[in-house]
Amino acid sequence: MKPMKSEDYQETQNSLVMLAMAIVTIDLEEMINAIDLAETVGPFADPSLWIAGNKKMEQVKNLAKAALIFKNEAKKQMTEAKDGLVR
Repeated sequence: MKPMKSEDYQETQNSLVMLAMAIVTIDLEEMINAIDLAETVGPFADPSLWIAGNKKMEQVKNLAKAALIFKNEAKKQMTEAKDGLVR
């Protein structure tokens, strides 16, 4: 594995910080709760729509769960950072 160039490292770091700053503003918990409700009610309320959209909804839910882990870590790092995240 070759070492990362300084400018690539800086660009990656900047992108990561921007992602962290953006993700902490997204209410992922509410979205996951909404999907949980849709999974519970959907098959009864509109079986055809639920069957058609269930797979994509499950993919979005899995992505939201993964993003929530990142969000929680980003919040932790932002709280612990004395002078803000490195930019």
